Amino acid sequence: MIALLLALAAETGASGDGRASMAVDRPVSLVIRSNAAAVEVVRSPSGALAVSAPGQKIRLLVAGGDRVEVEFGGKRQLHHGTVKVELPRGSALDAGAISGQISVTDVGGPARIRGMSGDVKIAGATEVDAETVDGTVTASAVSGPLRIHTVSGGVVVETSQPASRLDVETASGNVHFRGPCGPGCQLDVDTVSGEVSFALDRKSSLSARVVSTSGKVRDELGLQLRRKTGASEGDFAEGALGAGDGLIECETFSGDVTFSAR
Repeated sequence: MIALLLALAAETGASGDGRASMAVDRPVSLVIRSNAAAVEVVRSPSGALAVSAPGQKIRLLVAGGDRVEVEFGGKRQLHHGTVKVELPRGSALDAGAISGQISVTDVGGPARIRGMSGDVKIAGATEVDAETVDGTVTASAVSGPLRIHTVSGGVVVETSQPASRLDVETASGNVHFRGPCGPGCQLDVDTVSGEVSFALDRKSSLSARVVSTSGKVRDELGLQLRRKTGASEGDFAEGALGAGDGLIECETFSGDVTFSAR
């Protein structure tokens, strides 16, 4: 049913006034690409799919099933300017940008982001898979797993749920996590020289393992980190808070690691 609706809408969805839309009866999977254009994705107030970019001829192309791709003036990538996308709640997003910023707010579906130097902001997703070179990735209110890889871009994650699952890899970007950690929580952060901070609720229950060659480890939370028996200087330390239900693993070469209360 949705494929038919999308196909009918796509035939009339092309517009030269900078906007194209189509009626859909359920979440879609949207693909959008940008060079230097800023991409803003929000939850659709009407439940329809709509894309607007001033001065652009926009087409919404059905690529099979629920998958829809955005075309700008006959090209699959918007070079510059701004584009706003309104997605039905629960829709999946596959967005890419070279230097443009990407923001996703309250869509309530999985988000896959590939960027280079543009910042990425995601709020209210069910799952995040983001990669950038030097763009900062900020994620909040994500209900499912987060996978964030950067080269020198920073990472900021804020959550209110105790069962967060986070996988972060970066060479020199700083990483900041704020929220609780309890049963089901698994935070894994690997960096070479970036600073890492965990600002945790005092009611958190977790075990922590830290590997640092030359970086300093600061325990302001009361984990009572102790070097593992037989470990050499600069090797790893272990500690716990409460019943130790969740798990935080952090490995760094020269970056400092700080545990504090939120």
